[in-house]
Amino acid sequence: MRKFVIKYFLLILFLLGSPLAKAQSDIHLSPEIITVFPTFVGAGLNLKVYEYLEFSVAYGNVPVLYYNTIADIISSDDAQRRVINAAFKNNRVLRAALQYNIQGDVGWHIGMTAAQLNAEGSADIDEVLHAATGDDYTLLKDLLIALGRDPSVNMDSELMILGLHAGYTWLLGDHLYVKASMGAVKVMGSKISISTGVPEFDSIYPGHAVISAAEGDLEDNVNESGLSPTLGLTLTWQF
Repeated sequence: MRKFVIKYFLLILFLLGSPLAKAQSDIHLSPEIITVFPTFVGAGLNLKVYEYLEFSVAYGNVPVLYYNTIADIISSDDAQRRVINAAFKNNRVLRAALQYNIQGDVGWHIGMTAAQLNAEGSADIDEVLHAATGDDYTLLKDLLIALGRDPSVNMDSELMILGLHAGYTWLLGDHLYVKASMGAVKVMGSKISISTGVPEFDSIYPGHAVISAAEGDLEDNVNESGLSPTLGLTLTWQF
């Protein structure tokens, strides 16, 4: 994803520096603010080529209200929802989008997005393992506490998300474009890493096997249930 974004920026710089860009007033690089419920809030740059084609790159995150909604979509189980909320507590999103304006600057548009989400969080070990496997690990948590160890586990998540949308663009005044859209996003791949911070548990076979199984089960849950409708609003200021 990062290599893709680098190539994306190089393309933007090439287009802006080309004689065609200098000769035409229909190529614009503009700042924009984006919110897509329930997956993204951020800001970035938009490159419009003539009136019909737009490329954008944005950086942001998934706010608390949004990832609470994601947890509700992925699971109806309270324990799983708490673990998902904990896993998304510290997150960041890099997002790229391509949009075709069917009627030009103002009117209907269609588009697609690709986003990479990275997140870190922690939760009690019994909740994480129960959410993944359905088994009761209260005794394990109690044992760690008795040994004076932290009963929480750290979770590192990486998700690749693709989306499609359609919507309408309005021009307010001479510079502000307001874009509203509806669509859907799907988690295409996920990698979840769990560590207890207790090397003795993580490295021995029973502990390692439990952690690996929990990681696999959580990834399967996210991949299978990670489909959501979206509502988007974008404000673009074109100089």
